[in-house]
Amino acid sequence: MRFTIILSTMLSTFLSLAVSGADSVPAAAEQEAAQSALQLPPELREKLIQEMRAVQGAMVELAEAIPQGRWKAVHNTGMQIHESFILKQTRPEQRRALRAALPADFRRRDAAFHRRAQQLANAARDADPEMVAYHFGRMTEACMGCHARYAADRFPGLAGTPAPLPGH
Repeated sequence: MRFTIILSTMLSTFLSLAVSGADSVPAAAEQEAAQSALQLPPELREKLIQEMRAVQGAMVELAEAIPQGRWKAVHNTGMQIHESFILKQTRPEQRRALRAALPADFRRRDAAFHRRAQQLANAARDADPEMVAYHFGRMTEACMGCHARYAADRFPGLAGTPAPLPGH
């Protein structure tokens, strides 16, 4: 019962965040968002956007598969997220450019998110619903924290909110 309540709350929160927006953003939050927005060359920006879109689609797939107990699908999707890590998907010169352009905090958050996806996949492989729900929740928090810190202009509902560090 506890697991069902936790999962239900998590999934509804994730789905509502995926489709919601905000009506207003405080001026200080707008200024902070502008200062922390990522500045990338067009080719690298496009690669990052592709990864984010793939992750978003995978998170929606997880939100559907987890409450249905489709552990093989959850495992496969978790591994797809883990393996989509942008620094592993780029040519060496792009990797160097990304490392130079992306703040260390962003790289740390991104790496932690992809490690968490592997932990989710392992929990699904073991058909452990409590740990699957736990890791999915931490992945959702990681998305929100990174968006609050680096993309508040695109996600104004998260502007000005604390950006929890990975692994809390």
